[in-house]
Amino acid sequence: MKKKVLVVPSGTEIGLEVERALRYSENYELIGANSIDDASFFVFYKNKLGLPYVDKPEFSKFVIELVDKLDVDFVIPAHDSATLALSSVRDQLGATLICSDTKAVEIARSKLKTYETLKDAVRVPKVFHKADHLYPVFIKPDVGQGSRGAFICHCPEDYKLINSGDIVCEYLPGEEYTVDCLNDKHGNLIYASPRIRLTMKNGISVSTRNIELTNEFKNFALSISQKIKLKGAWFFQVKRDVNNELCLLEISVRPAGSMALSRMNGVNFIEESLLIHQGVDVDLIQQNFQIIMHRPLNQYIKINIDFNTLYVEFDGCLLLDNKKLNPELIQLLVQALNKGKEIILLTRHRGDLAKALHKLRLSNFFDRVVHLDGDEPKSNHINKQCSIFIDDSFDERYEVYKNKGIPVFSLDAVTGLLHSL
Repeated sequence: MKKKVLVVPSGTEIGLEVERALRYSENYELIGANSIDDASFFVFYKNKLGLPYVDKPEFSKFVIELVDKLDVDFVIPAHDSATLALSSVRDQLGATLICSDTKAVEIARSKLKTYETLKDAVRVPKVFHKADHLYPVFIKPDVGQGSRGAFICHCPEDYKLINSGDIVCEYLPGEEYTVDCLNDKHGNLIYASPRIRLTMKNGISVSTRNIELTNEFKNFALSISQKIKLKGAWFFQVKRDVNNELCLLEISVRPAGSMALSRMNGVNFIEESLLIHQGVDVDLIQQNFQIIMHRPLNQYIKINIDFNTLYVEFDGCLLLDNKKLNPELIQLLVQALNKGKEIILLTRHRGDLAKALHKLRLSNFFDRVVHLDGDEPKSNHINKQCSIFIDDSFDERYEVYKNKGIPVFSLDAVTGLLHSL
């Protein structure tokens, strides 16, 4: 039987990356829990609404009860505050928490604690406790993630914008990097992969690419691992100072949303972390493709529709430019097939249809093939009421819509149908 993995909150960038990492796993069944109805409800097959916000005292209680109710085996916290909240109740959780021990969590959650702990191991930024610094300085929350709430302070007027809980650090003008790391069950570093943060939006890296693991990055990772007990996936962020030396920004004991770069190179941090927390000695495939990743704002559309039969055209719809298959439409047809839907090809193709389907490996794909001759209305061959019709021609869609009254869609709506099955 598949072991159950609960992801909380499931709607964060980290939660969505966990789903992508385990989407096709034969060993784990994913369950999400989230506070609001968002993109996670499109990608998690099982997703529970009603999770209290992570800063609420009832958050941990809700997770404990959900673990018991659903007989969960593992819990993956997908937010920095979730790691802290759940780590403090891991003995009552009733499932294995996939993150480092509580002491490591507490250190990572506070930048001041992080700097104090690691000041003799790696280069950490100077922290100013009174206004005796030279401008510019960098202001950021002691407890926070990414660059949210952080800003460069250029003058005493800017200094007045400091909030309670902020810390004042030296300004680091150089390039910024994230180093994704994996430690084995004994806490030994077994993998590190640096990437440069190219573009930031709302505190999140939305454009990044991997770079060479030099001794500079590797030694930084080893020094942190020797000072803090870490297990499974974690990462740290560094920036270059005025002398081009790496300086620590923060560490985190959870997976990063952009760890997909390593996944493309053969190291699935989520899967490996689950094995490590089960006491398994893992082997790694460490390839070194040069990868760049962009994470633009994406669309998830779900149409409230139910159907048993899907009618689809061939030319200009399933076949594009008379030579290639439409990959998005093929995906929809495969999803419909997996759901037990009937798929009927309804086409006016001019030529040898059987030969064209054979060439595209589609000879036996459809439940039925209707090859129309002349201008016969397609609606004459649609006799299923619980059906939908997909065609690139407006005239064809309008004719079916007018005469049969079933939902009709153009190719631009296929994306929405993909999440509606």
